Amino acid sequence: MLISAYACEPNKGSEPEVGWRWMIRFSKECDELTVVTRKNNRKNIEEEFCKLNIDNVVFKYFDLPQWVSFWKKGGRGVNLYAYLWEISLFFYLLKRYNKNHFDNAQRVTFVAYKFPSFIWYFANKFTLGPIAGGERFPFSFLKVFSFKGKIKEIVRMLLQRISLLDPFILLTFYKASKIIAVTDDTKSILPRFARKKTIIEPAISIDVNDFDLNKKESCNRVKESPIRLLYVGNLLEWKGIGLVLLALKDVERNKYDFSIVGSGPDEKIFKDYVVENNLKVNFLGQKTRKELSEFYLTHDLFVFPSLHDSGGMVVLEAKAHGLPVVVSCFGGPKMFVTDTDEIISERDSVDKFIKELKAAIIR
Repeated sequence: MLISAYACEPNKGSEPEVGWRWMIRFSKECDELTVVTRKNNRKNIEEEFCKLNIDNVVFKYFDLPQWVSFWKKGGRGVNLYAYLWEISLFFYLLKRYNKNHFDNAQRVTFVAYKFPSFIWYFANKFTLGPIAGGERFPFSFLKVFSFKGKIKEIVRMLLQRISLLDPFILLTFYKASKIIAVTDDTKSILPRFARKKTIIEPAISIDVNDFDLNKKESCNRVKESPIRLLYVGNLLEWKGIGLVLLALKDVERNKYDFSIVGSGPDEKIFKDYVVENNLKVNFLGQKTRKELSEFYLTHDLFVFPSLHDSGGMVVLEAKAHGLPVVVSCFGGPKMFVTDTDEIISERDSVDKFIKELKAAIIR
């Protein structure tokens, strides 16, 4: 088997974790596995891979010329770089393998349908996915974004549709024997011929061994008020952190304590809003997986009202620690909720959404 994993690193979370988890999964399902990824993933891969006792996996490291890498500086051109990487990968593989050299091939990251793949040429059967990117929310919700955030989201909405006109992407859909979509939203946005061979499957699972669940005995959730709220993840506007802050705006400070674990480009926006409105919020920065267990085990409610998340690994992490969650009705995290959790179902009005979110937190 051959897999293309642009992002593939252990203990990184998000996209790199997807590539790593699928590599481990396929290593158990085939006799020989070849994984193609980028050179800057090599150090972390080699440090962790030797601990896994896997002997049927070979990593190949490929990158674009050094002069192209400036596009990725500051994260501005990552998508364009990844797009060109997928195209250039074909020529890298063409020098090493014949047509249909492998039994199966699969592109696993980035988890988005806006990137083409040509590794189908080297295998008898090609699977595309997991893919996401079709998750969307009503235009009216843009009112909660900053000006810069509004521009980013509008561009994203345009690219969602424009990508479906790309002949390379349409060819990728056509050549796939099977397509794995992470959410119904993504499946629904695909062309009809592609939807017919699309199944729904989460992009990732978690390994509870990555966490310190032994702390359950020493960590207790205090039942008295204030309620302890927790968010873990990248600090991005579309993740819904701002919606939580808006919901807490009119709640008395002694009734809640909100901890935010993570970092990201929109952190200043949230910090400024917290200071301006005198909210009781703790910005704790990034934590390791082992450190996260203490937060999951000592808080009362995990809040994650993301507007277009495809997966929701942190939701699974919270639930593995027995922590109830509140999520939005948008995207993939709602797939993981049970009777102990809440889904904010309001889709038409952002004001009503915030009101329902506040009521769910209080409840």
